[in-house]
Amino acid sequence: EKMGILSDAFIALPGGYGTFDELFEVLSWCQLGLSSKPVGLLNVGGYFDPLLTMLDHSVAEGFLREEHRNCLISSDDPEELLSQMLVFQPAKVEKWIDRLKQKGY
Repeated sequence: EKMGILSDAFIALPGGYGTFDELFEVLSWCQLGLSSKPVGLLNVGGYFDPLLTMLDHSVAEGFLREEHRNCLISSDDPEELLSQMLVFQPAKVEKWIDRLKQKGY
């Protein structure tokens, strides 16, 4: 929580379980609308390619919205990653619970 409050953005470097845990935590904040801060992957040597493929597959299978997939910015070039993160605009997606309320459920 402290990391989320004090940071302006998040960048993950290649790592293990702890890295994935923190990465997906901040991505879930983006998905839930709790954070509008950019989240990036420095994809050194293609390390995150399988993860990016999995996320794209999740979109194709309907488990992840494209707008939420776009919360994650990736590049193998540090300067390009930072440039993309500077212009990041969070998705404005209606939450499923709000859609249900509008339908009277």
